[in-house]
Amino acid sequence: PLYNNVHLFFTSRLSEELFKAIQKARVRRRIKTFRELNVDYLAFESQAFQFDSLESMKSLFAAPGGQEEINRIAERLVTVCTTMGELPYIRSGTSPVASSLASAVNKKLRDLSPDARGQLNKGGDRALLLILDRTFDPVSPLLHEFTYQAMIYDLLPITDDNVYEYTFDNGGDEVVKKVLLDEHDFLWPKLRHLHIADCINRVIEDFNTFIKTNKAVKLNRGRKELTSLKQMTEAMKEMPQYQEMFAKVRLFVYACFTHAHTTCPVRFAHSHGRRLYGQVQRYRIRENSTD
Repeated sequence: PLYNNVHLFFTSRLSEELFKAIQKARVRRRIKTFRELNVDYLAFESQAFQFDSLESMKSLFAAPGGQEEINRIAERLVTVCTTMGELPYIRSGTSPVASSLASAVNKKLRDLSPDARGQLNKGGDRALLLILDRTFDPVSPLLHEFTYQAMIYDLLPITDDNVYEYTFDNGGDEVVKKVLLDEHDFLWPKLRHLHIADCINRVIEDFNTFIKTNKAVKLNRGRKELTSLKQMTEAMKEMPQYQEMFAKVRLFVYACFTHAHTTCPVRFAHSHGRRLYGQVQRYRIRENSTD
């Protein structure tokens, strides 16, 4: 054989059928590692996860064999619970899908090995797992969010890897930079779920705090507190030593409004309605009037 030993890692609990098949296989004598990792989910944010199951809606509501999909989702939810060390209280909506999924999750948690269950929190501060399906709220998918995250994804060419590429003028030379929108960025986790109006206020407040607490900052405009994005942008130009950090500020807030106003008004209005575009315009008018 090409390799002397085999190391097997599974993202979730192994089914009895597959376990028995491995027991009968000739390769079992070469298995040196056999572990269930319980990581059968995608944690794309610090407080959100998904299963990347694009066909779930059809499988659960518009096709036969819905119980198989329910069992698959239940298995993945159990891996989330075991990763977090929680044996949660389970509550569900009254729909058939939600009730069936709650029962399946409860059964699979009971079927965990004694060692696995022993590592779960069984105290009075146990988590609550609330299971609802789309019938509980059918309207939300038809609405457009006013969060900063939604606006960024609408207007800027973000890649599948959550990377945005931009250029800036560095003393007459155009420099290409890439920004990764992830948990390690100092702005993105704080701003992404805020309403766009709250996002503006938050960034201006943080910038003023930065000026007050950083003794090395010397502004030509003196110690006057900034009140608008336009003032903040002008102030950033006066501090070239912080351009690397300020580049992200420009990207995450002011550049977005500039992009919407100068290059995407038609696309923005047609895609998301005159009401939302008008709101962006009002914010810009207010910024100019307060300067």
